Amino acid sequence: MIYYHSFWTKPLLRPDAQPDAQELFVWDFEALTWLLSVLEIRRHSEIRLITDSRGAAFARKAGFDWAYNGGVSTDLDRVPSNLDAQIFWAAGKLFAHQVMRPPCVCVDLDAVLWRPLQPASPVTVLHREDRNWPWYKADETQFKRFGFEQPCWDWTVDPVNAAMVAFSDSRLKELYVETAIGFMERYSREAGGCVSGRAESDALSSDPMVFAEQRLLPMCAAQLNESIGLLTEAYLPGVCIQRNPDCMHLWGSKVAYRVCRDARVAFVNHLIAIINSRFPEARSTIEGWKLDQQEPISPVVPEANKGSAIWKEGGLTFSLLRHVRGAVWIRDPNADVRRQAAEGSMVWSAEVIEPEPGASFELLVAGTQPLEFRQM
Repeated sequence: MIYYHSFWTKPLLRPDAQPDAQELFVWDFEALTWLLSVLEIRRHSEIRLITDSRGAAFARKAGFDWAYNGGVSTDLDRVPSNLDAQIFWAAGKLFAHQVMRPPCVCVDLDAVLWRPLQPASPVTVLHREDRNWPWYKADETQFKRFGFEQPCWDWTVDPVNAAMVAFSDSRLKELYVETAIGFMERYSREAGGCVSGRAESDALSSDPMVFAEQRLLPMCAAQLNESIGLLTEAYLPGVCIQRNPDCMHLWGSKVAYRVCRDARVAFVNHLIAIINSRFPEARSTIEGWKLDQQEPISPVVPEANKGSAIWKEGGLTFSLLRHVRGAVWIRDPNADVRRQAAEGSMVWSAEVIEPEPGASFELLVAGTQPLEFRQM
């Protein structure tokens, strides 16, 4: 069984500038998660990078193309130019599915599989989602007219998270890919000029890309009366999945790591330690990125945020710790790592605060009065 990553660079480029004049930017935690994802899979299987010419050049320049023991392809150069990359930011994944034959497993760049998959269903996904979640509720109203009026399309099935998709059945994969690509092309042609692309800070709005990727897969499976396997469960308060022995998916955590420096540094330090200990062959790669040494954690609170709650962004709530007395720890939901809180530490909604005996602190949560806690 072959695994693959997809990396379509067009959505990362500004449409108002020449592509060749733009550099691709990846955050440190994203680069390390991406590398770890490849390294964990190549321990037991073949993994391929399906990208475009710009993405292949990026992988070579960054010095991690060697990690893909299944090679690097530029099949995504063939993604139609009239497909709206700002709306369909993950369309490259659907075109990557198109060129692969089952059995095969697609893994997102922000997902890590800790052990080999053993799929028992025609298709296996990361986890189920709820069609009543805010970003799915308007799907039928908004998208039914794009070819889904027939009764064979079941709007009552729940969406799935497609950060990991294992295909064992060619018939289902082909129906799904053909349906999703057809929708994206029709939508780009008929409605592209009337909608805006996805905003990073607006993860709760309806999204035609999420519909194409995550709602249509179970609808296609229902049409063929096929079952869908699930690898894990979602944890909605943090828009993430909690630690488990099978996988890690950053999902909404990417917003948290961009906003909260302490959380990002603690997570990056954890990834550096894993790569250095498990994968010595990758040390020269992360040395080239200047990410081989861990950083100290030192809370820095913007002056404007002192004495007030922080804010909400991307479905997450960011809060502030004040009057910290004693040892108080903040545990990351994605990995077995925690950082010590200090005056001014930020904490986001999926993290767990763990005070030691005798410790106390005040938590400022957006929209509430300060909450005082004391561990007896």
